[in-house]
Amino acid sequence: MVWSPDSKWLAYSQSDLYFNDEVFIQPADNSSAAVNVSMHPRSDMTPFWSPDGSKLGFLSERSVSRSVDVWFVWLKKDDWEKSKEDWQDKDTPAADNAGAAKPKKPVTVTIDFDKIYERVVQVTSFPGDEDDLTISRDGETFYYTTASSTAKGRDLYSIKWDGKDLKELTKGGANPSNVSTDKDGKYLYYNTRMGAMARIDLKTAASENLPYSARLKIDYVKERTQVFEEAWRTMRDGYYDPNFNGYDWNKLREKIPRPLRIRQHQQRLPRYVQSPARRDQLQPRRLHGRRPHRDTKRRYRQTRRRTDTRSRWHEGHTRHPQQPRR
Repeated sequence: MVWSPDSKWLAYSQSDLYFNDEVFIQPADNSSAAVNVSMHPRSDMTPFWSPDGSKLGFLSERSVSRSVDVWFVWLKKDDWEKSKEDWQDKDTPAADNAGAAKPKKPVTVTIDFDKIYERVVQVTSFPGDEDDLTISRDGETFYYTTASSTAKGRDLYSIKWDGKDLKELTKGGANPSNVSTDKDGKYLYYNTRMGAMARIDLKTAASENLPYSARLKIDYVKERTQVFEEAWRTMRDGYYDPNFNGYDWNKLREKIPRPLRIRQHQQRLPRYVQSPARRDQLQPRRLHGRRPHRDTKRRYRQTRRRTDTRSRWHEGHTRHPQQPRR
């Protein structure tokens, strides 16, 4: 689900009863019903608004080979009715500065919903699947990833909305992902094969790796408590018996001791929940700096081994080796 540039519309893909994805547009204030803008028996997915508010790009499996290609729909009927000559006569920024163009005023998205599904346009038609779609600030250039034409892996490409001026932005199967532009449209950011961050200057086409560092602090007690709360809600909302086999689920939650909700006693929680009548036997014990019942488990294994050996001798021999002669 993605917001329109003016934050008044939502675009998303949703599967129908035949497991076919369609692209919908819905007003953010829910003033009217969602409209299917793709309307095709094959899957359409991953919508993306053009920042200038003229197009809604998406990925589609409409090709004969059912490969995933880049498509878009004209949001205004006037734009769709323009001829190639009209677009050529339009004053547009130079190709080198297309990605860096800035809107002169806040964008207002206007949508003509009447037969909007007929205003779809195919942008790419290449072997393999396209992904990571994003659009330049002026709505003229589409950026996407697909199988590299020169190496094993995927690379980042750019193409005009009319299918012309195809460019390869990365080389050697860099496998870029999470492609996005900055708010000014000057740089194209992406993640590399190993998860590092990089960017491309859309004016000079120069790429550079970006250094970064990140620290993560985890409160394990709060984390396990959150896991417990989520699991408890899942059982509450999805348990097959609404009466919980005669038990009050809310009261059981309050009776579960807090140590059972954290990591060191997590393995004992399922038995406690499944057998409420045995909760007095399942109270957590102090660990005293070592694993509980270590010696008991060792003695059990030794006793089981002697028992198994004696049983095999009784089955295959008339006398056990330790049995005295008569």
